[in-house]
Amino acid sequence: MVQGQGASWNGADGPRRLWKIDDLAEYLGVSVDTIYKWRTNRYGPKAARIGKHLRWRPEDVEAWLDEHRDDSDQ
Repeated sequence: MVQGQGASWNGADGPRRLWKIDDLAEYLGVSVDTIYKWRTNRYGPKAARIGKHLRWRPEDVEAWLDEHRDDSDQ
C-alpha cells in the first residue's frame, strides 16, 4: 500500500496518490479507530476531505511525525 512511495508528488512513476485511512493507520502502526479518535480530539496529521472521504498527503504525515518526535532520549 504505502510502501515504496517517493519523496515528491511528481516522481519517476508519475504523481503520488493520496493515502486513505487504512494506508495511514498501517503506516503509523495504529488502528483505524485510533485515527478517528485522534480526529475527534483534533490530533494527528491533517487530512483533506474530498467529498465524504478523508485523504492524507504523505509529506503532511511526515511533517506531523517530525513535529511530534520525542528527542528526550538524546
